[in-house]
Formats: sequence, C-alpha cells, structure tokens
Amino acid sequence: MKTEIVTVKKSGINGEGIAYINRNIVFIPGCFVDEEVEIEIAKDTPTYKLGKLVNVITPSKYRIKSSCRQNKNCLGCPYIELDYKKQLEAKKELIVESVRKYANVKNVPAIDIVGCENIYNTQNSFQLPVAYFNDRIYLGIYQRDTKYFTIMNECSRYDKILLKVIKDLEEILNKNKVKDYNDKFKKGLRFASGRVFEGKVQLSLITGVDKLSGKVLEEIANIDNVVSLHLSVNTTKRQEFNEGRFEKVSGLSRLEFIDKDHKFVIAPTSKFNTNTKQAFSISKAMKNMLNGQHDLNAIVLNSGIGYISINISEYCKKVVGIESSRSDLDDANNNVKIARLDNITFEKGEAEEMLPPLTKKNEFDLIVINQLDGALSDDIVDSIIKGKIKTIIYMNKTVTAATKDVGLLTKYYNIEQIVGFDVVPMSPNLSCVIKLVRK
Repeated sequence: MKTEIVTVKKSGINGEGIAYINRNIVFIPGCFVDEEVEIEIAKDTPTYKLGKLVNVITPSKYRIKSSCRQNKNCLGCPYIELDYKKQLEAKKELIVESVRKYANVKNVPAIDIVGCENIYNTQNSFQLPVAYFNDRIYLGIYQRDTKYFTIMNECSRYDKILLKVIKDLEEILNKNKVKDYNDKFKKGLRFASGRVFEGKVQLSLITGVDKLSGKVLEEIANIDNVVSLHLSVNTTKRQEFNEGRFEKVSGLSRLEFIDKDHKFVIAPTSKFNTNTKQAFSISKAMKNMLNGQHDLNAIVLNSGIGYISINISEYCKKVVGIESSRSDLDDANNNVKIARLDNITFEKGEAEEMLPPLTKKNEFDLIVINQLDGALSDDIVDSIIKGKIKTIIYMNKTVTAATKDVGLLTKYYNIEQIVGFDVVPMSPNLSCVIKLVRK
C-alpha cells in the first residue's frame, strides 16, 4: 500500500496527531506534535482522512518508552508515550482552543491545570466486561474499531489493590470453570465492577439468570481487601452495569470514605469520581471559587451522593440537590445526616424537569452543574437565564462538551475562572470546572 510522509501539526481531541495532505486534515493515532511520520491512509472521506502509523521517522524529544504490554492494541491511553508535562500542555491548549471555538470567547481567562502527583494507579474504580479469551476468563475491554480484547489485570491506570483483586477474581473464576455471559441463553458472568477507598474494596458481579454458586461467591468474598460483595442479574440488551437490582452477598452494604471534615457512605450503584484524589482537589477548587461569599441560596444539578452539596454548604444558607438515581439519593440523605447539616435537602427527578419550577418559585444565587453526559437541555439553560442566577459553577469530564455547554450561556454570563483536572492521565480526558458570573 502507498505511504505518505507527513509532519504532525497539533493534537486532536482524542489524543491523536493531526497532519495535513493537500490541505486535507488527517487524524493519526499514536503520534505527537512536531513528529515526522510515515503513514498509510486507512480511511479516506470527503471531509477527513484517517492515517495508520507505519513508522516514526523523526520522533518528538518528548516521546518516552511505554512499559505497557497492551499499548499497541489498546486505545485507552493515547498519551502513554508522551512526557507528562507535555500531556498537561496539550490538554491546556485543548481548553483554550475549545473555549474560543465553542464558547465564542476571544479573550480566554487564565487556565489552571491540576495534574496528578503520580500518573500511575490513579483510578479507584472499574467497570469491566467479562469474556472468555485465549482459553481463560478475563476482565477486559473490547476496542471500538478492532474488537481486540484488552486484558486489564495489569493496567497501570488502576489502583494496585484493585489490580490484585481483579487477578484473584480471575483465578477463582477459572478454577471453578465459571462461564462468561451467553446472550442467547441469558446465562453466565457478564460484568464485574469495583471501587476502593482507604484499602477497602466494594466488589459487584453482574450475571445472567443462573447467578453464581454459593461456593464461588464465598471464595470471592474472601479475596483480600474485599469488604463488600454484591450480586445483580441483568439480561437486557443494554450494556449497563447498574441496570438490575443489586443484592448484598456479604460484608458492608455501603463503603465509607473520609474527605477532611466529612465522612461519606456510598452504595455499589452510586456514582463517584474514578480518581478520588482529584475529586478532593475539585472540591477544594470549588471552595476557592466561593471564597468570601456566604448565605447563598444554591442548587446542585446531578448532586450524586451529596458530596458537592456538603462541601459547599458552609457558604450557603440553603442547598437544594437534584438527583435522578434512587441509590445516589439514599446515600446523599445518609451523608447529610452523618454530617449533621440542616441546610441541605434533596429532590428526586431529572434536572431538566425539576429546575424550571424551582427557579420560578425560588431565587438562587448559585447553581452548580455536575454535567455527567450529554448537552445541557434548553429547559435548563432557559431556567438559569430567566432565573437570573448570579453565579454558575459548571463541571464536565469532557473539554469539548463543557465548552459547548458554556457557549450557550456566554451571552448572559462572563467566564471568570477555568480549572482543568487531569483525572485520567495518559488519556486526552480532562475534567473542567468553570465559573461564570452574570453580566
């Protein structure tokens, strides 16, 4: 196949290199800015080309050697061979470009990037499919394009305790000849998920109708560091980890963790940041954004287990949290009781349905938007604007999604502060916290 030699000009939003052939844009996974590379054209469309890296002719001086054995086939860490300082610079540049492009802001305010002290073993939770691969049961990920199955029991992203639990779990499953999920017969082990706080692991298994034997469950419950084991049956077509009802098999119903002054509990189906240290850093940044303010009437969208609401409560006269998940809502109410706070309440429902009537009946000084996925709905945007809410703190784990949402508000609000948090090092992902103030 014919090859082309190109020079990489910049990074794309998915961590790929971007070059040009006859002014046509070419996306090339696996290469970095200023590298001269030899590529094959794997896909050619009227609007873009997709290049396959054949050879790095002139490597970047910031290219480093990866220790990951799965790197060539796994798409999860496109920056794994890039110096960490340069990773953060690339992510900062992505914010600047996205704010200009999507939020239509020419004078971008100063942007702070909070990196990780250690870029390895940062992820405190996992949700993984279970599959039969090379004559064994493994926890892993099927890559989008190649369908290559990446075994995750040595992934440098995950906390070391979680990696040990994954390996021990795989050993038990293989010893007992547990089958992976068969969609036709609705039987077998489908998914496994886990999270770790302070050395204690909450483990959940999602199966077909046959569940798992008592003997196997007992062995799994005795894995070192596992203090909570739950089981769920899910035979739906959707690839959702939390679709079914979870039953406790052994140990704790909820895991506990402490963030400075407050203790929190969390159920296996409740949501929390996959990088606990950065979650704490995000909380600190939000407090700094509110420093000097007091007696605020605040509302928090997608309030989860109440972590944000509790952490901003010292600046507020009243905090109302909106959350659609029953599991998260139960945890939130428990956490408020533990904290002995009387200025926080929670309401169950979808944000786009709950916010309009709340902003009509009440005046809010502050809204915190924890945007988990998708774009802000028109109802939410209209409610914020018509409610004349003074301050917005917006959070999203994706830069482009964050800046597109903020762009819906910049006619009425100025961007005052942007802080990016590197929650998943070696990936292009960056969690953004953006403060906007009413014009």
